[in-house]
Amino acid sequence: MILREGARKALALLGCGLWLASSFMPLFGGTAKHQVRCGGRQFTGEFDDCFNDYIPVLELITPIVALLLLYSFARLAFGTWSPEPDCRRQRWRLAPAAGSAVYHPGFLLFCATGAIWSAWRGVLYPLDLMTLPFMAFWAAFATWFAAGAIVTWRAARTQNLG
Repeated sequence: MILREGARKALALLGCGLWLASSFMPLFGGTAKHQVRCGGRQFTGEFDDCFNDYIPVLELITPIVALLLLYSFARLAFGTWSPEPDCRRQRWRLAPAAGSAVYHPGFLLFCATGAIWSAWRGVLYPLDLMTLPFMAFWAAFATWFAAGAIVTWRAARTQNLG
């Protein structure tokens, strides 16, 4: 086991925090994108990409959806980062009792998809000082998912070998 159990639990909790924070990124990140793309422009009387009557209804709903899906994501996060049952010293209520190797293909698929999705979300931002925190957030979330995929893959490989 490379990571100590406390670090694994902290990484699982970090993932839950990133999940909740990601629900605010469409609203705040979209505002930052708009300011970079349209900064300094004046309204000329015609509606275009920078000046429209768009109301961010979906962006306001995403935090509620993220809260509703938090339990499912927490199951993924704790299942991904939990040590195998024979190596556990702490209680892992949200992790599978049989260990993550049992769910290896599912966890690995979700983590790989999450890494690709997070990286894609990050590259959608224009390169600017104003959007840099949002790009860094998505890079951190992609890294969290990729590391989770590696941990899950190694656990399943160890389980299959020994």
